[in-house]
Amino acid sequence: MAEAKNRHGCLAAWLVLIIIVNSAGILGYLINLLGRNMIYQILQSQMYQSQMSQSQILQIQTLLNIPAWVFLVSIVFSIFNVVCAIALFLWKKWGFWGFCASSVASLVLNLSVGSRGISQVISTNTY
Repeated sequence: MAEAKNRHGCLAAWLVLIIIVNSAGILGYLINLLGRNMIYQILQSQMYQSQMSQSQILQIQTLLNIPAWVFLVSIVFSIFNVVCAIALFLWKKWGFWGFCASSVASLVLNLSVGSRGISQVISTNTY
């Protein structure tokens, strides 16, 4: 009879966290893609500019300058990360290798869009 595999509780918690964070990332990327024009119009409004600091305006403009394809690719990476986490729950080795590939691809994506430094690239999985 085959012995059941045991998963440590911390690993299970980590996989659940990965699923939750990447699902939230998908929603965030979709909101950014769908709301870019509205955010740009709000930023142009004098009323909102007077209530925001110059650094906040600069951060929003930097976000709006990121091409839309970056967010589409990030959505694909996030969906792939959720699939890999589920695969790891099912004891599939390809889930681990999928995470490795996704991390390398995310590094390349972040460097290609001009992240400010390697510490920013390492601290975020996708842009």
